[in-house]
Amino acid sequence: MENQIKELYHIHRKENIDEIWYVGNKIVVDDHFDALFWTELSKINQKLWKRYGDYDIDYIIAIMEEMKHNDCIDEKSDFHSLLKELYFLRRELALEEGRKIYNPTAPSRLHSIFLTDLKNIDYWKKIMSREAFDIFKVKVNGNLFESSDKFFLEPTMCFDTQVEKSKDYWNPKMKVILPRKELLFQGECQIIK
Repeated sequence: MENQIKELYHIHRKENIDEIWYVGNKIVVDDHFDALFWTELSKINQKLWKRYGDYDIDYIIAIMEEMKHNDCIDEKSDFHSLLKELYFLRRELALEEGRKIYNPTAPSRLHSIFLTDLKNIDYWKKIMSREAFDIFKVKVNGNLFESSDKFFLEPTMCFDTQVEKSKDYWNPKMKVILPRKELLFQGECQIIK
């Protein structure tokens, strides 16, 4: 959906670019804006590029899964958290590749603000329950895309399968009201409350 003016909600994790999140501020969200999760994942992505060049994330994950299966890891290491981050990185890279194929006019998850409506805000508050957050009411004007985390990809699927399955995320069946609505937004975002 392009160029819609709507009032929606953003759940902002505290201590992450707090300086732009205050009532009255206008935020321009474009391809130079990095979503918080992408800022963190891109650090891992950059380390992999630096170490391996054009790396195969499926191969790296497969090696780690085999190590886990064979109990070849030190339980005190950060192995499990790294594997979880790699699953997350693969999912987001696959979703971005799928966007380019299945819905290239949709905003990139990597460069968007995530929003929701009043009906779905309680679900997202529960997801964020372990983190400190603020809820902002915003008025947006720009490119707004609607989907749901119900279409997220299984973390153990290989990259190519995730790209293929991302079609459901990028072209959700809108005949049914989406549960757990997630909105991606690029454009002008005015914080009103």
